[in-house]
Amino acid sequence: MAIKNSLIELLENNRGRYLSGEQIAMKLGVTRAAVWKNIKVLKEEGYKIDAITNKGYMLSNMDDSISDTAIYNYLVNSDMRIEVYDEIDSTNKQIKIRSDEEEGLVIVAKSQTKGRARQGKQFFSPKDTGIYFSVLLKPKCKEKEAFIIALMAGVAVCEAIHNVCKIMPTIKKINDICIGGKKICGILTQASFDLEDESTEYIALGIGINMYPPDNGFPSDIMTAVGALYDERKGNIKNKLLASILDNIWEMYKNPDKDKILSKYMEYNENKEITISIS
Repeated sequence: MAIKNSLIELLENNRGRYLSGEQIAMKLGVTRAAVWKNIKVLKEEGYKIDAITNKGYMLSNMDDSISDTAIYNYLVNSDMRIEVYDEIDSTNKQIKIRSDEEEGLVIVAKSQTKGRARQGKQFFSPKDTGIYFSVLLKPKCKEKEAFIIALMAGVAVCEAIHNVCKIMPTIKKINDICIGGKKICGILTQASFDLEDESTEYIALGIGINMYPPDNGFPSDIMTAVGALYDERKGNIKNKLLASILDNIWEMYKNPDKDKILSKYMEYNENKEITISIS
């Protein structure tokens, strides 16, 4: 596992450039056979790695696999701690289990087996077609004030999609992010409060984005309501988008400006007639 992770990091930091098997083996302190074995594993996991005799191995610029190394490469903020998993039950559930840790923990999954949505529904989270992650936050606020976190998350996602993908999303209902009238992103904010003073103990901020349509399509019960950000796969966009969302969240969270957040939220909201008041 350690060799594989080190190999991902090396290839990611040299994306678009060939490295010979000998170079990789020397840098990682392993045999060339170990390099070949782990390259094979990464390819089976979906990484797009080009291999040419006498040139070596290269992580293709068209590869769109999520990795902590790639996210860190695009992340401006240095305080967040990112963990990426191939499969997990629910990123929000894992954040709640680890809620005693310092805020800024980010758990990312390439797929979820029990992804959560609002009202106890399941969030469809197939492998490699979306971005699924949760952030641990510990705001010093009362229960009634914590609602701003949900609005902040909606703005953070919309701003990132607009700036990174050059697509203008809209917000529907409370925090469904839509493209062309179809939901492409869901946000689930779960919190724990102290019943005595109503202070917020922690918030598990979960975000799921449909980047591409699943190979077999969306389930029949949601196929008319949901869509994807792109119709076909792009090269290295997931890591850039995820890093931008995290930077937006952290900036607004650490430097809160309620009026600005509400103004941006209304700018993206489809219903211009709604009124939101947060004291």
